[in-house]
Amino acid sequence: MTMATFGARGESLAPYTSLRIGGPADFFLRVGTEKDLLDAIQVARENELPVFILGGGTNLLVADRGVRGVVLQNAWRESSVDGEIVTASSGTELAHVAAVAARSGVEGLEWMATVPGTVGGAVHGNAGAFGSETADVLVDAELADLNGDSWTARVDELGYSYRTSSLQGTPIVCVRARFRGRGGDRANAV
Repeated sequence: MTMATFGARGESLAPYTSLRIGGPADFFLRVGTEKDLLDAIQVARENELPVFILGGGTNLLVADRGVRGVVLQNAWRESSVDGEIVTASSGTELAHVAAVAARSGVEGLEWMATVPGTVGGAVHGNAGAFGSETADVLVDAELADLNGDSWTARVDELGYSYRTSSLQGTPIVCVRARFRGRGGDRANAV
C-alpha cells in the first residue's frame, strides 16, 4: 500500500455517519482486514499524516470543512467465542458481538445489542447501556500506535470511568478486544 493507492481523495464523510453530515476527508480508505488496518496506519505515519479511525459513524459530528489527514473506515469484522470469552475485531458492531454471544449461550453481553457502534469505539469510549458498560465485561484489548508498536492492555490499565478511557485523545488504535460473559442457556441469552 502506498499513497498512490491510498483510497479516495476528498471523499465526503456524510454517507459514513449516522447523522449524514460532514465534509470531505483529505484521504479516505475503507479497510477490511487487520493487515489493511495496520498497513494503512503505517503509510499514514510514513507520510506524516494524522489518522482518524471511523467505525460505525455513530455519535460523531464531522465539520463541513472536513477532516485533515487520513480517515480509515474500519470495516474489519471478525468474532469468535471460546467458553465465556468473546473476541471481536475493532470494526465489529456491538450488536453482532451480542448476537454471537447469545447464539453461543454466553450471557451478560446483551446490553451491547442496544448500543450503536463498534468494538473499537466501545473500548475507546467505555460505551454502555442499562447499567452495564465496556469496562464491566472487557478482559483486555489489543492496541496499536502510529509507530507500528502493538501490545495488549488489561481492562484495569485503560483508565476507565463514565464514558471515558485513557485512550481518548491519544493516537492509539484498538485492534481487537476480548469480552467475558458468563455461561448460560442459549434461550436466556437472547
